[in-house]
Amino acid sequence: MSIQKKKDVTRLAMLFTVCGALLLIFGVGGLIIRCRMLELRLNEMFMESMMSHTIESGDDARQLIDNTKTLLEDSVQMLEEDGRPLEKSWADPLLKSLALGSQQMEINYLDKDDLELAELGSEEKRVFQQIQKGTSVVGGVVSDQDEFYFLVVRPVMWDNEVMGAVRAKVNADLLFSQGHDSILFHSIHRIIADDSNRVVCGSAAEHRGLSLAELSRRDGLSQQSIDSFLAAYHMDESGSYRYETEQGEGYAAWSAIGYNGWRMVQFSQSPDLRVEQSNLVQTLIMLISLLVCAALAGLNWWQRSRLAAEKLRYSALAEFKDTLIFEYDCQKDSMEFTSNALDTLDLDDVRLEDVTDMKNTFPVFHPDDLEAVRRVLWDSETMGKEQVEHDRIRMKRKDGTYSWYRSQYKAVFDSEGKVIRLIGTLTDISAQIDREIELRNQAQQDPLTGVYNRAGVKLINARLEQISRGILFMLDMDDFKFVNDTYGHAAGDRLLMAMGEVLRETFRTDDIVARVGGDEFVAFLSGSDSRITAEQKGRELLERVQDLKVDGITTAVTVSVGAASAPALGRTYETLSQAADEAMYQVKHSGKGGFLLR
Repeated sequence: MSIQKKKDVTRLAMLFTVCGALLLIFGVGGLIIRCRMLELRLNEMFMESMMSHTIESGDDARQLIDNTKTLLEDSVQMLEEDGRPLEKSWADPLLKSLALGSQQMEINYLDKDDLELAELGSEEKRVFQQIQKGTSVVGGVVSDQDEFYFLVVRPVMWDNEVMGAVRAKVNADLLFSQGHDSILFHSIHRIIADDSNRVVCGSAAEHRGLSLAELSRRDGLSQQSIDSFLAAYHMDESGSYRYETEQGEGYAAWSAIGYNGWRMVQFSQSPDLRVEQSNLVQTLIMLISLLVCAALAGLNWWQRSRLAAEKLRYSALAEFKDTLIFEYDCQKDSMEFTSNALDTLDLDDVRLEDVTDMKNTFPVFHPDDLEAVRRVLWDSETMGKEQVEHDRIRMKRKDGTYSWYRSQYKAVFDSEGKVIRLIGTLTDISAQIDREIELRNQAQQDPLTGVYNRAGVKLINARLEQISRGILFMLDMDDFKFVNDTYGHAAGDRLLMAMGEVLRETFRTDDIVARVGGDEFVAFLSGSDSRITAEQKGRELLERVQDLKVDGITTAVTVSVGAASAPALGRTYETLSQAADEAMYQVKHSGKGGFLLR
């Protein structure tokens, strides 16, 4: 071999060496970037979950106070309508019975002497002085031995003068027990802070009175992190912040409650789900071997590495037993759950095929919710890249009972911007639903019909904020004045009670039924905007009313029903009720006793 050939071989070997080194650098660099992206996505998921649950807890705390104020308004109205001279001897026992034996809330009537005898400088004295203006007041949190409570007080007026007050002492622990914790966090501190950044009450009694800075320092935050956290906290009423301590990464989120400048604040630690560095060493060895292979083999390895990283993420999340994760493949029309679903749900296999095929039935979904599930899957192609949807569905458990689950999901897109999958979580909220029903029955029930009173309007608006789809039915009893005038008001009351029973039988337990006027009712069916479902419910309602028999009334009973669906005709009760009301009056003008869907 000539010297020139040897030089050429040497140059060629150097070229291959440089190319191999560059390929190695690019390969390792790409994997490091990919691992970092996975870590960032996990942190983003934790922040989204933390923020969502904090906002929900703040909203539920505000709803508790709103419900208590509504209960006091109804109590004052009941006292005013009683007709007897207002005396503490009969008013106080009557109001105490409204708490239904609950140890979490105490309702009392206070006369003028009680208001004047309150200790000077106390929170009660401050609240009693404020109600002299004639408006309800929500007081601060005070302690009674080892318990903490807050006051909600409404004055009783006579000739523009405060004659007394109805007071509710509410256990402060209820402010924390309305929502449910995110299962993604294993350590959580929840507190309520006032507008001076002081802890009013918290999940631990020793936190009361501390400033947010002192509490953060106890949790291991550095002074720099504390300053950054407080700056973010003061900038927005609702927000989140991620920080690092010696124990690992932590998360903080806050949301305004809407009373006394209070905010719900949560500090939490997340499980450590970062990709281990040992995986990078193994990958480096694999890349060195792959340098001698063809480009196709290298591409195949890259694909397998990506799938392995995805499986690592899902395997880690599947360790949380109380959270179920699902993935829907739009092209294959298949839905797959994580393996822990087999321990909870009535499933023989984690994979369901041909989910949107109308011929198939899946026992794991409640029959009334299966159509809503399919509609979500059909409409998935219209979702945006940053859009996160929430819904409620019932699913069958291993023991044969149905439980309510909160579904949170978003779309996954391919390189062309087309939706290829839906990925989401299912969290059991049956206990939360039971607590909601108990509180609603105490504060929002119409005493005559047993359905919700006007407070049902707030519940419908709250439900519309959580679930984007639903149908609002508005119905008015035809010729109800004729029934009262002909058969008497007692017969009219029996007819209203029977109508309430018909509505409860027609709609689901989780649907909202309310009496919003003398003979006017509304019902909100959540989770579906299907015309077929609306028309079926409308026909069923008319048939039940047609068969209605009421003692003392010999004429036929009819109702006029109008309906409107969300989000097509609105996303609030006000817009939906306007559309449904117009449809109802079209029925009235067309001969009554019918149903019309806008």
